[in-house]
Amino acid sequence: MASDEVHLPPELLHDVFSLLREDETTLSSCILVSRHWYKSGRSERFRILHLRCRKELSNEGGDVFSRFWRGRPPTHLSHHVRDLRIWFGSDWSLRGQVTAYELDALISHFPHLQFLTLEGADLILASNDDKRWENPLSLRELRLNDIHFHMQDWTKKSQEEIEQGNYMPTHCSLVQLFNMFGTVDALHMDDIWPPGRPGYDLESYSYSTYSWESAQRSAIWAEAARVSEDFNVLKPVTYTGAPNRKRSQEEALDLLSNAVALESVDHLEVDESIVITRDLLGQARNALRHLRLAINDHPLEFYESEAGSEFPYLPHDPTLYGIAWCKDLVHLEIITPLELWSWRSNGPDSAPLPETLMEVLAVVTPTVATMVIECRHGDCEHLDYFNWTPLDELLSQRVALMELRLRFLPYSWHRSGIPALPFSQAQLVEQRLPRLKSKLGSRLHFFI
Repeated sequence: MASDEVHLPPELLHDVFSLLREDETTLSSCILVSRHWYKSGRSERFRILHLRCRKELSNEGGDVFSRFWRGRPPTHLSHHVRDLRIWFGSDWSLRGQVTAYELDALISHFPHLQFLTLEGADLILASNDDKRWENPLSLRELRLNDIHFHMQDWTKKSQEEIEQGNYMPTHCSLVQLFNMFGTVDALHMDDIWPPGRPGYDLESYSYSTYSWESAQRSAIWAEAARVSEDFNVLKPVTYTGAPNRKRSQEEALDLLSNAVALESVDHLEVDESIVITRDLLGQARNALRHLRLAINDHPLEFYESEAGSEFPYLPHDPTLYGIAWCKDLVHLEIITPLELWSWRSNGPDSAPLPETLMEVLAVVTPTVATMVIECRHGDCEHLDYFNWTPLDELLSQRVALMELRLRFLPYSWHRSGIPALPFSQAQLVEQRLPRLKSKLGSRLHFFI
């Protein structure tokens, strides 16, 4: 009955519907209450659009999305879509193929798109590279999950060929995809790799290690020169935390780190090899303010590479990661392994903290105001067995440091299912940080 309708202010209805954004059933019921509620709620109801594309659909002729839209989508719905999520399949036999140009044809139907997710796609190379985007699409967030991209030319390139790469058409489907976009506020990449790369065993589904030698990387560097100058990333995120998928996007990161896309990076989250990490920080160092970085105690891979010659004009960084080059950081998160190993039986305050952790903290710019140290532990039930005094002395001398968070998390992938440590262990660590406690007070936080 119209007389019984509850008339709420549009601002309040908007807040309510925003909270129900992920609850499609409840949101659908709410917008059917009245015309007034429908008018206020449909923008949230159609804000997120999920599309599924299977290989058998993409092989039926026409572009890959012909089965989604028989003609243009309803304009009274498409202009509400802000978040488009396209799933192509997870199985090799069902993975849908698509080109950047076909994606562009679909995305053009959504004039107010802000978020785009592509998952499980086989991103194939378009037959020509003639198209140029006069008004590349800017996004708040672009997520690329489990993406295969293709390159036609993996031969070694000379320095002259690399420098002249921007005058040549691209042979990489990932470059074609990146060239669709302008400024991307956040680029999330997880499991992006070229199955046709030499040395990759497609039959065994193995993640072969990306070569760090310049001769092997030259093909990627040549393609990086063909990335549009309009493509700009403010926050690349590649951290996965899963060791079986770690480093599965190094080719894509190597491409980005040698393009102009990272010159304005403000925020970087990375968990990759020391070689790729160094290249990323070398390119992003001038504008970088927020950094989340995973480190380890195995720099041997750096010495086996040719990465040391890539930034001869920068000062030596004893950590090898390149973190000393980032002079304007204000927020730093470090993820480090924390294991007792042979020190277990030596009693409290006997085990040194990871050497790489202390080296990184020693060279970090003094401008850092907030810091997070996330310790990933295995079967480590005695945090008091570590010697925390050097950390206490080092960080308490940092004048600009205003807040410190210490997190202790078990490896999520550990086969024995290690439980979280009791909070009493954090209290033991706090007792061993008297200088930091005096300096920061309530701004010294512990999480277990």
